Amino acid sequence: MPKVTSSPTQLAPARGKWIHKTHAMKTYSLGESDLDSILPISDEPNLRSPRTRVKMYNVRDVEALAQRLKDSTPVLQVLSPTTGFAVKKGQEIMRTTAMKGFKLAPCQMDRIKPVRELENPYSKAKGPMRFYNRCDVEVPFFFLQV
Repeated sequence: MPKVTSSPTQLAPARGKWIHKTHAMKTYSLGESDLDSILPISDEPNLRSPRTRVKMYNVRDVEALAQRLKDSTPVLQVLSPTTGFAVKKGQEIMRTTAMKGFKLAPCQMDRIKPVRELENPYSKAKGPMRFYNRCDVEVPFFFLQV
């Protein structure tokens, strides 16, 4: 659970339509850390769960963020022309390990191309095991800063 502060440091001015944080994450396939790069227009305690907060964002800011992510993702990786996977560079890291270690959401991992996929040996697994370049997962999205 993310650490909750008692009061927000900065708020963006309200301009036009707004969207709740969870709805923005689902609609635009964004992770929580993606939305941390833009300022909310409202940040208030959740009445049903006081340990969490309700954040609202300008729709235009969220759409611009989603577009920046979409436009910049292909620049980060070189794809193999024969397989469609990313070219191997250095150490590999498994998808679940990367998500836990770097606190990434599944939608954030889906933006990164894997180096390879293997059949999952666990009978209850839903998909293949995916391995990524560690450097691709570690890349700081410095261009997301507004």
